[in-house]
Amino acid sequence: MRKKIAVLLMFCLCASLLTACTGGAGTNQLPTIAPMALTDAQQEIVTLLTNPNQEILLFEYTDGVFISIEIWVEIYRYGELIDQRGGLQTLSDAPIEARPIAITITRPGSNEFQWTISIGGATQQGTPWTAEHAYMARAFGPIQEPIEIIDDQEIILYMSRFTTGNVLGTMGDLQWYLENPEALAEFTYTHIIKARLTK
Repeated sequence: MRKKIAVLLMFCLCASLLTACTGGAGTNQLPTIAPMALTDAQQEIVTLLTNPNQEILLFEYTDGVFISIEIWVEIYRYGELIDQRGGLQTLSDAPIEARPIAITITRPGSNEFQWTISIGGATQQGTPWTAEHAYMARAFGPIQEPIEIIDDQEIILYMSRFTTGNVLGTMGDLQWYLENPEALAEFTYTHIIKARLTK
C-alpha cells in the first residue's frame, strides 16, 4: 500500500513540475499583434458600416509593455517609395494599456485613397492620395494570424498591390516583404500599412 501511495505522490510531483515548466515557458513569449477577435454583434456592426468604397481594419496587441506605438502608410511605385501618409504615434512615460487600433481606408474617387488611423481614440486622417493609372487587378488584405512584436522593428499590418496587368498572385506572408522589398518592383503601386511598437 505504501508503495502505491509513494508512486502516486511521485506521479503528482512530476505532473506539477511539468505544469510549472510549461507555464514558465509561456511568460517568455514575445508579445503579438493580431486582427481583433470580434463577437458576432461587433462583426455585424462592422459589416453594416463597411461599404464598397471603404475597408475597416481592427487590430489588438499585447498590452503593458510598450511606451510608443507608431502606425503609418507607405506608397510604392514599381518598388520605389514615393510617399508616406497618415502617420500616428502615441508616446507615454509608462507602458501603455491595451488600446484598439482601427484603420479605415476610403476611396473618395475611383483612383483615390485616404487612410484614417486611430489608436485608443487618438485619430489622424491623411490627405487623399490619387494614383496616375487605372487598374485591371488588385490584391489586398491584412495579416491573418498573430505576428510577434520585436522591439522597435517594423511590422506589416496590411498590403494592397495593384498592377496594370491582369493577374495577381495570392498575398501570402506579408512580413516576407520586409526582407524582400525588391519583390515590390513587379507591382504598379503598393500600399503598405506598417507599425512599430517600442518598449
